[in-house]
Amino acid sequence: MTDQEQFEARWDMHTQRQVESSKGAALAITALNSGSWFALLTQAGKLRYDGLEVTFGAWGIGAFLGTLLWVFIYRGTAISQHHDQNRTDPTIRKKLNNNIWMGVGTAILGLLSFIVGLLVLVAEI
Repeated sequence: MTDQEQFEARWDMHTQRQVESSKGAALAITALNSGSWFALLTQAGKLRYDGLEVTFGAWGIGAFLGTLLWVFIYRGTAISQHHDQNRTDPTIRKKLNNNIWMGVGTAILGLLSFIVGLLVLVAEI
């Protein structure tokens, strides 16, 4: 196996690990927010406080952002495939970097949505 073939094999394995990690993060963010939203929904009749709508909204937005993260994962995989085929094109590399930052930003916002909902809930109870 040549050095180039070894590099490409390692690159493929690295890309696959990144995709799997991203999928796990998206699943965790979606499950965290939607699970919390559903748990709060089952108890909504017993809870009476002013911040209930804010908590519902924050966790709903967080679940949406976790789901939206899957779009960035898919898009990143497609862009990576183009990048693997043409590593000299700087526009593909720029698209890949932009997609990564949009995905990371979406993940951070999804986690912040959960935290906001939790803080409002705790402050009101």
